[in-house]
Amino acid sequence: MEEKQNNESSSFISWDIDTTGRRLIDEMCHLGAYSKPHTFNQYIMPYRDIDYGSRKRHLLKTINIGVYRVLRETSTGKILKTKSEVSALADFINWLEQRKTECGHKVMLLYYETFTPAPFILIESLKKYDLLERFKEFVGGFANAFEFIKAKCETSMQTYSIKNLAKILLDKEYKKPHDAFERAQILFEIVSHLSVGESQSGLDDLSVALKDHTSTIEVIEEKIADLKLTLKKQNSLKPIFGPIIKYDKKRRQAITLRRHLINAQVEYEALQSNKEDISSFLKEKLSSDVNESDINELISLINKHFSNETDNTEEKSRGNAKGNEESLSNRSHPRRGGYRNRPYRFSGPRNRGQKFSYQTNKISKKPPNNDSKTKTETTIPDNNTASTVVEKNES
Repeated sequence: MEEKQNNESSSFISWDIDTTGRRLIDEMCHLGAYSKPHTFNQYIMPYRDIDYGSRKRHLLKTINIGVYRVLRETSTGKILKTKSEVSALADFINWLEQRKTECGHKVMLLYYETFTPAPFILIESLKKYDLLERFKEFVGGFANAFEFIKAKCETSMQTYSIKNLAKILLDKEYKKPHDAFERAQILFEIVSHLSVGESQSGLDDLSVALKDHTSTIEVIEEKIADLKLTLKKQNSLKPIFGPIIKYDKKRRQAITLRRHLINAQVEYEALQSNKEDISSFLKEKLSSDVNESDINELISLINKHFSNETDNTEEKSRGNAKGNEESLSNRSHPRRGGYRNRPYRFSGPRNRGQKFSYQTNKISKKPPNNDSKTKTETTIPDNNTASTVVEKNES
């Protein structure tokens, strides 16, 4: 059970981030926060490039201009002024310190997420630069506005997107819902609108309304540890489900089957050690809530994987033996990689208008070079006197 924070006197700050992706290792590229009338808005230059889905979602892109790397808004083509991640986080903590000084107590950060990746990415970034302890001095915890809004509007609304909520509840059209700062401002106004009348005095409406939807930083850290453990189990099952999730049309079914194994605390090593009787092992480990069809699909999928693995191992061993024999026979072959009697080599650089010329490496017998010797010519004069020998040096 999550530890709840007493928020009777806490002030709330809505915040949001744009990231390079939706994974735990992704980075922030825009950080925005809003607490009427105070604002914080800072673009961040990430080390990794923004993936395709995030480019479409946030309309941001990293590009190279000469030797420089910049962040550009794809809708307008404008190059944005950025800071490094550590500088932006330090500025954000200083801004939170000012808010704490004004209200006299720790602040609560209000976010709007269904899966809670935003606090995870923020805390992981703070840990990376050893700023988490200083962050805890000014922040008391996180409040999930999605749970509060869903509880309030469950009977009257079907979708809970920020843009739809702003149009119905506030009767406003926002121009840039893809912007993190714009979303933070919209969220603060929506939550303030829904929490009116929650307290008797009217001064602590937000605190009373959100007291059941808050978590401390320690609780968020425990969730991050659980998520890392789940990701470790997913990576162990990657040899079985990786090709299907990446290329196959049955991606959703494969994700569901993998979730069954993760919930049952089954990893790849356990499957490999029990591959001889995988049917009884899975029926023993999986809960009774899993459908019989999913269990049969898992059994066939895992058996197919291990049978293919055995076949590939045998083919690889046969291929290695055959390859060793071929490599030994090809060493002396001039056109199969042989290096001892290779007959051709490139004679030199190619000049303009000249074709490639090749010459042999084989040693050929050439006539001796007579540069240093003399050539003897015998001439017979007209008169039948004795023959004269003329020695002529040949240049």
